Amino acid sequence: MIGNRPFTEQRIQISARNDGTMTGMRHDVISTTSTFEDWTESSAIVTRILYAVPNQSTSHKLVKLDIDTPTFMRAPGETSGSFALETAMDEMAYQLKMDPLAFRMKNFATMEPQEKKQWSSNALMEC
Repeated sequence: MIGNRPFTEQRIQISARNDGTMTGMRHDVISTTSTFEDWTESSAIVTRILYAVPNQSTSHKLVKLDIDTPTFMRAPGETSGSFALETAMDEMAYQLKMDPLAFRMKNFATMEPQEKKQWSSNALMEC
C-alpha cells in the first residue's frame, strides 16, 4: 500500500583508451512495474550526464508483474543507477590500473554532455 522500489537488472559497458579517456558507455536497465501502470525507474538517466563520454547509449525496459506499482523510495531512481554506474567506474579503473578518483576526474563533465549547456552549479570536483 505504500509502494516499493522496483527490482532492476542493470548492465553497463564502458570503453576507454589506455590513458583513461572514456570513449563510450552503454547503460541498459530492465525494471519491474505493475500490470496496471507503466512506472519507470529512471536509473540510467545519471549515466547521460555525470561523465564526459562522446558515445553514449541508455535504455529502460519494463517487465510487468502482478505487483503493486513501484514508486520513489527515499530517493529517485538515479540512486540505484548511480550505484551501478560508480561500481562499473571502479571496475574500469581497476582494469586500466588507474586510481579510481583520477579516472573520474579525467572524465569529469565540465558541461552537461547531452545538451552542451553550462551547469548552473557543480561542485563535484571540489568534493
